[in-house]
Amino acid sequence: MPINTGLADVSNDFLLAAVVIYALAMLAYACDFAFGRQQARVTSRAPAPALVGAASAEAGAGTAEAGAGIQAEAATGAPAGAGAGPGARAEATCTSS
Repeated sequence: MPINTGLADVSNDFLLAAVVIYALAMLAYACDFAFGRQQARVTSRAPAPALVGAASAEAGAGTAEAGAGIQAEAATGAPAGAGAGPGARAEATCTSS
């Protein structure tokens, strides 16, 4: 079977056209991604989530314990129950003679 060079040339031209169209489509997608419309910004904020396990004033039992921890944290600036850690230095009271 003889090779039809006219059809081979048309095939090559169609292949080249397909590659060029694909490259232009990729360029258009990249430009749209980079310079396209931005999403609208959300102006209303969601309410702040409640702390898990925090006792409220109406909770009843255990409120005094939770309140004492919060007051201790406010007074010292450290969370309640946070003592000197393992790397804390102890003040030396030794005197050399």
